[in-house]
Amino acid sequence: MFERLYNAQSHLKLVIETQALDNNLDDSDQELLSEYFLSIDKTPLEVSQGTNIGNFEYPSLKVTQNGDELSISFHVTQTNGPQATLYTAELNQEYLWADTYLDAYEELCVYTNKLLLLHCSNNPPNFVAITQLNQKESRLIQWLNEDQEEMLSAHWQLYLGHQFKSSDWILVTSKPESIIFKDLYSFQNLLFLGIALALLLTTYAILFLVKKHLKPIDALLLGTQEIYKNNLQHKVLIKTNDEYEDLANSFNTMTTKLSSESDISTALTEIDEKLITRAAFSECMESIIRNIPLLTAAHSIFAYVSDSINETSYSSYRFDCKNKKLHVKDHILLDPTIAFDDIEPGTSVCFSYDQIKSRITTPYLSIDNSYTLFQLSNEQHLRVFLIVANDRKTYHPRTNEYFQHSSIVLNALQRDKLLESQANTDSLTKLHNRKYFQEQVSACLDNLATPCKESLLMFIDLDRFKNINDTLGHHIGDLLLQEASIRLLKSIPSNAICARFGGDEFTVFIPDSTNINAENIATAIITTLSDSYFIGGYHAIVSASIGISISPNDATSFDELLQCADLAMYNAKDNGREQCSFYNKQLSEQLTKRVDMERYVANILNKNQLTVYYQPKLDLHTMTISGFEALSRFSHPTKGSVSPFDVFAVAEDTGRVLELGYFVLHEALKQQVAWEQQGLWSGKMAVNVSPVQLFDTHFLAHLDLYLEKTGADPRNLELEITEGVLIDDPEGAALLLRKIHDRHISIALDDFGTGYSSLAYITHLPIDHLKIDRAFIVQIDEGEKFRGVLQSIISMAKHLGMHVTAEGIEIESHLNFLQAAECDYIQGYFYSKPLSAEGAALFLETHCL
Repeated sequence: MFERLYNAQSHLKLVIETQALDNNLDDSDQELLSEYFLSIDKTPLEVSQGTNIGNFEYPSLKVTQNGDELSISFHVTQTNGPQATLYTAELNQEYLWADTYLDAYEELCVYTNKLLLLHCSNNPPNFVAITQLNQKESRLIQWLNEDQEEMLSAHWQLYLGHQFKSSDWILVTSKPESIIFKDLYSFQNLLFLGIALALLLTTYAILFLVKKHLKPIDALLLGTQEIYKNNLQHKVLIKTNDEYEDLANSFNTMTTKLSSESDISTALTEIDEKLITRAAFSECMESIIRNIPLLTAAHSIFAYVSDSINETSYSSYRFDCKNKKLHVKDHILLDPTIAFDDIEPGTSVCFSYDQIKSRITTPYLSIDNSYTLFQLSNEQHLRVFLIVANDRKTYHPRTNEYFQHSSIVLNALQRDKLLESQANTDSLTKLHNRKYFQEQVSACLDNLATPCKESLLMFIDLDRFKNINDTLGHHIGDLLLQEASIRLLKSIPSNAICARFGGDEFTVFIPDSTNINAENIATAIITTLSDSYFIGGYHAIVSASIGISISPNDATSFDELLQCADLAMYNAKDNGREQCSFYNKQLSEQLTKRVDMERYVANILNKNQLTVYYQPKLDLHTMTISGFEALSRFSHPTKGSVSPFDVFAVAEDTGRVLELGYFVLHEALKQQVAWEQQGLWSGKMAVNVSPVQLFDTHFLAHLDLYLEKTGADPRNLELEITEGVLIDDPEGAALLLRKIHDRHISIALDDFGTGYSSLAYITHLPIDHLKIDRAFIVQIDEGEKFRGVLQSIISMAKHLGMHVTAEGIEIESHLNFLQAAECDYIQGYFYSKPLSAEGAALFLETHCL
């Protein structure tokens, strides 16, 4: 039922998303939809302002009663701008309830959690029985049907809330008690027959052969008593070479068969208990293997399990029937992927010694044995094969029943584990999810043996991961997260609990960290996560910042311990990233500041708290204005001006750097065009571009759009980049810079000398302008050696055909030296500090008109 609901939901979702209902469906589509739905109706809805365009509400399942009629339908709302449509798709109940595969005499009924009958294959249980469905203390219900026949029902919950946003359904299966306990009644009848026979023999002995036959009769009486006590292993030993010996032999044969039947029934019950108690898959397999000798006189039993859901992906077993010892992984299939693919599912096949040795390799094969393969499962996520080795192909009549029952239990247990795994696992990384992590850590903290036993929690955040998503796309980001998860698992202790907490955040909990060096583990994690990633043809570089909190020193509950680790992680980021930090109580104040800054950055543009200032550049050859550099200035309603460095540091972490950068670029181009139209000035406007913005997949599109909207001449725009752009992805940077240069836009290398690039390296790049960092300028007065270095940089740049600008000029002596060194341009407070648009206009009127 769950799969059918899921299939119908998937088809409905596909139809709505592709808007197939608005088009003419072909016959095959109509036939496909009619299989799942009786009708699909659309109802227009009004939508309030602010609704996201293309918002899609996941289909929810609803049951509607109209008189005696019941309808089951999916409801989903598709929002598109100011319009929305409610889709109501009524399920075809013939599709939903068809082919329920019931045993003989078995009935199936389905109720809502409010005990509304949805479907019944025959007569439903009576009212008294139905009222017991929500009683949690028992899953079994006894009741009388219309023919006053005693019935036994069991019920289960069908969980629909997570997938279908619906209340749960209740499944009820019913069967006559006479059918269920048929074997028991037969056993009882046989038992009474045995007792009657024993009494008859006793009477005969008393009447006719009291003295001669007293001992055999006593033995038979004792055997009867042992059967009554359910001791089916007792044997009646009579050696009289007469009817009493024959009777004893028959008696023993009967008890042997009863014992065999009882043992097999007990074995099946034991296997059922594994499912009921949700035991480990390996524990259930061991129980199945150990009971196989009840079916045949086996020498060895081999088993192969391929399970992608449970605790191991591959397991092999060998059971030594003589010594009753189970060995794990002492035999292998020659090729596990195809070893038994030629066997039909659900069948048993006999193999000779030569045939089996071509499929399985183990020193325990014997040429004197025959081998029978039993295939218990051959599904996508679970493959189970059993090979029984014996010298005679004799099996108990219930062998097929045993293996079929085992197959059902294994597949049901595996499906339970699959649902549990899906509920507790992150679908992208296959790590534990946040819910499971919280439950496990909380349980560990509650169950610590002693209060002084330490445990630690690590909160891991990937630095600059947002940049990967923005520049390379979310698909590459997802692949990077998967690779990072694999690396993380290899870097943590075996007893650690690891989870993807959300986005690019991971958590690691070590229950007993008394003898563990947390800093060494954190360093190893940072090292492995910071290695270069080669994904989808791209080189991607991220790092990791880790916050660590320790219980019980820092906190004793999960929420408090997590908050402490989160604080420590932000402290690691504030200290330069790619490092770990332990929690201390002073971090709470730092967190408050960080949260305030994040809130401020999130609303900068909405509240007009970003102003673009312009710093003039002086041409040292003509002593005239050669251009302006656009600079960001931030104001706070209570704190006044805010450092651009602090703002952009937080903006990069929170993913706001792109919108700030594009705002400055747009404003600068508008201002340059405005001054040109006013006749004040026409020249180059320099705009800083961060690495994140430059590698944004939409950067060139934004650049072209702003040039077109403002009417700016590309030749009057100069983009300033830093050396970090060239380090992370040299080849990608070179290709991108050439595309920019082809648009007749100048490119300047800012802060030259503070990073890792060299003049020899940048000769291969389309760099028009070199800006010498202020760190070199302040060294002019410190000696001839420093002045010589600066002179060499200027000379080499000119030989390479680049213009040179010196930044941070604040005193006249620096200006005089740069003029003598034939530097092209300067900018700094000596000439002019950054000016507002109005101030820059006055400056232009003073110096240009």
